Formats: sequence, structure tokens, C-alpha cells
Amino acid sequence: MLTKCTVASDELFQLFSSYPKGLPVEILINMYVQYDSVSVKKSCWKYMDTENRNQQIMSIQCLASFQQDNQLQKKLCQFLEYWDIKSKGWVISSMSMQKMGDLKPLLEKYADNENLKNIIIEALKNSPTQADNEYAQEL
Repeated sequence: MLTKCTVASDELFQLFSSYPKGLPVEILINMYVQYDSVSVKKSCWKYMDTENRNQQIMSIQCLASFQQDNQLQKKLCQFLEYWDIKSKGWVISSMSMQKMGDLKPLLEKYADNENLKNIIIEALKNSPTQADNEYAQEL
């Protein structure tokens, strides 16, 4: 990683996304996004639609770390609909990082879930939409 060897991006992605339980995923993501950004983005999109949830989480979190991306935001909306409730927090966190707007209609059905409530509030606060900001205050 220190040499920015772009040909190792896929291998690093696979290594970082196969983390053992209990390892702080955020640290791995932060390390990986500091690597060559073009290679990171390419690898993330390559693994976006795999069956491996860890790879999908790594993909969306890394891509969300970069500039706003309409294609990613559409994908996040899709993932929010069909990912299991335990994984939705990663999607909502990515939405927050992307500063997505008009989130209230998407997130209000999950607002009663205590495990998701704080990340939902954060996403609503990061939204450029006034209705989202007001809903964050209500919650």
C-alpha cells in the first residue's frame, strides 16, 4: 500500500473485506481509501454485487468516502430495500457520508429500530434537505 502499487487493489480489497469478527472495519476502510483512489473505486465497483456481504459493505463504505456519486446513491437505495436489518446500518451510514437528500421517506420505517435510530438521525442531519433536518430534530 505504501508504494501505491495499483495492481494490488483487488487483492487488498479481498484481504480487507475478509476481516475476522471483532476487527474494527472502519480502520480497514480508512486504510484502503488512502490507497490509489482510481484503483480503489475500480475494485469496489467490481465487488459491489457479489454474494459476499462483507465485500458489499466494504464497497459501499469505501465509495461513500469519496465525492458524491449518483450511481452509488441509487445502489444504496436498492440495498436499503433488500438487505437484512443487521446490515442496513452500513447502508444508512453510506447515505450519510454521501450527504444524500430526501431520506425521510426511505428511513422513517426504520426509525423505531433502536439499533438504527442514531445512524438514521445522523444521516438526516447530514442531508441538504430541510424536511430531513426537521425530521432528525423530531427523532
